[in-house]
Amino acid sequence: MQQEAEIAKQERATQLEQLGRKLLSYSGKELYLSMRFLGTALGALPFRMRKDIRGLGTEGEALYFHTPMLTAMYEENPAMLNRACLHLLLHCLFYHPFWKQTKHKKLDAELWDIACDIAVESVLDELQVRARCIAKSGIEQREECYERLREQCPVLTAEGIYYQFERTVLSFEQRQSLARQFYADDHMLWQIKDNEEKKEQERGSNITPPPKWKKLNESVKAELELYLRKAGMEAGALMQVLKLENRKRQDLGQFLRKFAVTREELSSDEDSFDLNFYTYGLSLYGNLPLVEPLETKEANKIEEMVIVIDTSGSCSGEAVRSFLEQTYAILKEKDSFFRKFVLHVIQADVRIVSDTIITSEEEFAGLMEHFEVGGFGGTDFRPAFDYVERLREKGELAALKGLLYFTDGIGTYPQKRPDYKTAFVFLKKLGDIRDVPVPPWAERLVLDET
Repeated sequence: MQQEAEIAKQERATQLEQLGRKLLSYSGKELYLSMRFLGTALGALPFRMRKDIRGLGTEGEALYFHTPMLTAMYEENPAMLNRACLHLLLHCLFYHPFWKQTKHKKLDAELWDIACDIAVESVLDELQVRARCIAKSGIEQREECYERLREQCPVLTAEGIYYQFERTVLSFEQRQSLARQFYADDHMLWQIKDNEEKKEQERGSNITPPPKWKKLNESVKAELELYLRKAGMEAGALMQVLKLENRKRQDLGQFLRKFAVTREELSSDEDSFDLNFYTYGLSLYGNLPLVEPLETKEANKIEEMVIVIDTSGSCSGEAVRSFLEQTYAILKEKDSFFRKFVLHVIQADVRIVSDTIITSEEEFAGLMEHFEVGGFGGTDFRPAFDYVERLREKGELAALKGLLYFTDGIGTYPQKRPDYKTAFVFLKKLGDIRDVPVPPWAERLVLDET
């Protein structure tokens, strides 16, 4: 009797799984017929049944489903299931399940989930007008929410929405209301799985999206561009977010390593020290080791660097401070700068406004505490480069390897290439997808707003 009950239970589970797979297959076909540019992405997630999932969920590897909830959704309106499937797919194309923190701090998981849902639903609300296979949300308050968010973030990305909510400090009731309005899939599987990614998280770095989804992002973007060109339509929200999410995310710490030099530093070199010989000598002679640790070791760090801050009227004090805070965070990492280093922090517009020389972490902390932006004239990059060249001629920057110029990019650039690495640094405002050109001899560094 018990065996028969078990067999019946397994048959029921098999039937439920088959039904769930059939419903998801129907939905995928409808989405493909309506939006062929999603073709490659629609088949990227194999179907797997899970009883602990509320409807649909993914971690980027599979599409997990709970058949009873899918059936209820489908019976109410098949287009609702189409919308939920596309909602989940866009999360992956926008890399939402793979970004649990920024460079500097861990994300509030609940707030991140809400921001991701709003970013995806804003795209779906626009797509629904052209793709009738997607159900209409039916929530009138949404458009008001989008309008408020677009005042600070023209393109509604999850990161941009998250930072806006973080700054306004949402109440518990506001969070619950937004979660209900924009909920479509279960985010319980959004987690970091790989040990290497955990190490990256501990170091405070952004987690890199899986290559599979980066490739699919590019593929969908290319197909969508072709589709829009043939249809004679302008790029909509989907195209804008795909472009913005797939831009190269750059890390200031990694970039600064290009300016590093290799020389010996007073420090115990544990890598070249053999503890076995050390302890063997002690065991033979009592207090006489056969080898001792080296007192110096080769290190690859920054010895001299110049930071120029564009203080023209187009660069806000808030943006400058954000850039300096990111630089200060790198300075505090012991592997970035030598103990003895020279850092010139120059403010310039059409002339040199000030030059602050930093030789220690404490001096940088003092600069941060009392920093004031001066100038606010026009922008000409040439005076700063001429000034640095004079310092080099006087021997004050004999080991200079690199210069960072923080700016909005609008101004007169030097024609001649300097014989040290140069990078123009831009702080990417939330939702901004423009690229400011720089001279061919310079590099571009785009930092995320934090």
